[in-house]
Amino acid sequence: TSDGTTVYCGSGLGGYVYGVDGATGTQRWATKITPDSDVLIFSPVLAQGVVYAGFADLQVGPGLNRSQRVTGGVAAIDAASGRLLWMRLLPKPDSTIASATRFVAAGAGLIFAGAQDGTLYALDDQTGAVRFSVPKTQFAIPPAVAPTRDDAKVIVVSGATVVVGSVSGGTVTALSATDMHRLWIVDELNTYGSVYDIIVDSGLVYASFVGGGLTVSRISDGRKVWVISGKDRKPRGIFDHIAAAPAIDGDRIYLGGFEEAYALRKP
Repeated sequence: TSDGTTVYCGSGLGGYVYGVDGATGTQRWATKITPDSDVLIFSPVLAQGVVYAGFADLQVGPGLNRSQRVTGGVAAIDAASGRLLWMRLLPKPDSTIASATRFVAAGAGLIFAGAQDGTLYALDDQTGAVRFSVPKTQFAIPPAVAPTRDDAKVIVVSGATVVVGSVSGGTVTALSATDMHRLWIVDELNTYGSVYDIIVDSGLVYASFVGGGLTVSRISDGRKVWVISGKDRKPRGIFDHIAAAPAIDGDRIYLGGFEEAYALRKP
């Protein structure tokens, strides 16, 4: 991520988060978030002068096999100086399930992070203390069963609403940021497949799916405004499979497909 002058990124292995001058590429600071070097850093986010990064600590050592020892967590770093403010490993109730925190989001004084067992955590943005936890059952509609392994969560915050995409479960869920109660949930697994990415813009939730579809829904109630189906690909339709969430710039929506790119005007 970037604040317009500095790029903030993480190392694929080594446990470092970096601040890099956006104009020259010069390293401004490098912060190691744990003494352990077997740590993967995932895409950081920037909020109010603090960089928050999810990570996976591989915890190499004797005992369970390596994949089972993987534990996820979140680190907070001062964006100006690179000073480590806090680091928190997320709870891991089942030691046989590998865990990694691949996505984090900031808002309402909280940092939202998902564990691979399907649980969503809300951490205090000042201390990293766990304030709320939302069980995996809240991200599935009965009789569907929430995934028990490798269910990473894609998370965005808009005002007092947290929108969560279940990567394995194929659901998009909205939660209240104040007490984490569920506002609405939509299950798209059988229609579009697993959630790939989500963004929020102007009161709308844009969700892309592994099946190639893109849904646009109101954040207030989850009702769909319009859809691009993965089935509408060439030669039967005008769209190729959509491969990511859109980028939005002013009144334009930019989409990337597997073979082509598209620019759409906002409705």
